[in-house]
Amino acid sequence: MKIIENFYIHLTDLIFGTIFAVINKASFSKIFSHKNSSLVTNGYKEFNNKIRLDELNNILEKISERAKNIKNLNLVGSHDITIVGNEPFSLKSLANNDEVNLLNSIAKDIVTSDPDIENYLGVKFDDLDIEITLLANSNKDIVDGKEGSQNFHRDIYHSFWRGIKIFYPYEYQTNDEYGPFTFIPSNIIQRYENPSLKNYSKANLSSIRFDKHPLITNNLDKAIKLKKHQLIAIDTYNCFHSGGFITTTDNFIRIIFQVVVSPPQTPNRFADITTRHISRMFYFFLIRLRNFLRIRRN
Repeated sequence: MKIIENFYIHLTDLIFGTIFAVINKASFSKIFSHKNSSLVTNGYKEFNNKIRLDELNNILEKISERAKNIKNLNLVGSHDITIVGNEPFSLKSLANNDEVNLLNSIAKDIVTSDPDIENYLGVKFDDLDIEITLLANSNKDIVDGKEGSQNFHRDIYHSFWRGIKIFYPYEYQTNDEYGPFTFIPSNIIQRYENPSLKNYSKANLSSIRFDKHPLITNNLDKAIKLKKHQLIAIDTYNCFHSGGFITTTDNFIRIIFQVVVSPPQTPNRFADITTRHISRMFYFFLIRLRNFLRIRRN
């Protein structure tokens, strides 16, 4: 059975890797030959260089001060600031145009500073889709349960094979009450594995995703918490992750700078359903099929 399972794993990976390479015009040699990269073996890689981090810190410090002023002056209105990216804690609300342009420039330099990023996706840098966002949120007076991405999940709708997000925690603490970003490497829960839905209710899946699933809870001791001012790339399509559930009662605002690095063909490219309806249907079919073919584990 183990031989059959291994054959199945390698075959499905080869098939979806080939489709990925064809539709993204990616290099077969790059995506199938760099097997010793930490991104391939573990699903993440920490950046050794500290390129332009002084500039990044300067901008994030300004953003942090603006966020604190908004909360101190109680200018959040009816917005739920416990959810990352909500107004008024979005990047466009906390940074001016010049700062956003500089952040985009810094993000591109970070991505190009390590060839493993390009090799992992097999796509030349100029063809990669790079998007910067801000994961900023805070606590509220009455602490409810976790919501959405605060539970363990994979970003299955961002890609059907591989996808990378780069994180840089700025205002951040690793204690659980401060909502640290936590992920389980893909060598712990393999990229071809998925939690079994046997004895796991649809109500649980809808409300807490896979947060209480045995496959997750049995591997929490091997999960990794991001550290403050750590620059790291994670394949969030293949690594389970969670974060942002803040229960502390102090005036804490968590801020993480995020760079989404995607191949040319992503869901964003199919936003216009009137002109790209067939392509959109095919892409999301691949996403569902890849997720369905993962081996179910308890």
